[in-house]
Amino acid sequence: TSGDHLIMNSYSSILFSVEIIWKVWELTANNIIMVSAIGNDGPLYGTLNNPADQSDVIGVGGIDYDDHIASFSSRGMSTWEIPHG
Repeated sequence: TSGDHLIMNSYSSILFSVEIIWKVWELTANNIIMVSAIGNDGPLYGTLNNPADQSDVIGVGGIDYDDHIASFSSRGMSTWEIPHG
């Protein structure tokens, strides 16, 4: 088939958006790979942002000049994996 099979974006948000989640599900259900920035809310674990926190999105963070995770880069468990309560 023709057309795009990869979508990359550099935005992320700590805000929950059902519309973004539905759109990501629609894209990935149609065999389109989604790559998204994980955010700049690090260094604490559990700061991964939407939409990179979805299990069907490839999340990308930042590195420093020494190839270590950048101090500002979000990381850790997605909000989908955090236990309720």
